[in-house]
Amino acid sequence: MLRAMLSAISGLRAHQTMMDVVGHNIANVNTPGYKTSRVVFEEALSEVIGGSSQAGETPNGGLRSYASMTYAGLKSLIYAGLGPDDPRVEAAVKWISRHYDLESNPGLGSAGLYYYYHTFAKTLDALDKDSFVDASGKSHDWQAEMVAALAKRQQTDGSWVNEDNPRWLEGDKNLVTAYALLTLAHCRPNSPAAETQP
Repeated sequence: MLRAMLSAISGLRAHQTMMDVVGHNIANVNTPGYKTSRVVFEEALSEVIGGSSQAGETPNGGLRSYASMTYAGLKSLIYAGLGPDDPRVEAAVKWISRHYDLESNPGLGSAGLYYYYHTFAKTLDALDKDSFVDASGKSHDWQAEMVAALAKRQQTDGSWVNEDNPRWLEGDKNLVTAYALLTLAHCRPNSPAAETQP
């Protein structure tokens, strides 16, 4: 319940930022030389959460997006009850479609790869999508692709570990294997995982 409330508060703050920008644009509609502003999803999310991004900053000083946090943010929006027509949900889905990848955590490379896999699968499961169309128009059977990505990374003892980047404790087989198993729980058609896990 607390997570849902915090997600709702974050959504309201992002919406307030968008309303402030729109209001400023309207107030300056007749100002000679005024250039309108607009809110971009990653900038709005950065402003709401504050702090810094593990992926660095954009050229204009905003926080750079990366996949695992974009999926986590989208999942929070879904759990807060926002629908597919909400502009924040649309922006996140658009970002994800431009950065669909199972070889890396887009924006961070191999850092946090298994956490990314978990948020990727949990979010697409929550979206109730068996396939996902990327920005180039290619349809992906994301569940089969995720199973294949995990299968090729599984250790001979049955565990998983991030051999390329132990950042965020992903050098710990216990943690990474847990991420992999949680990910696989969302990779079954009509997965009950979305119904049983908040």
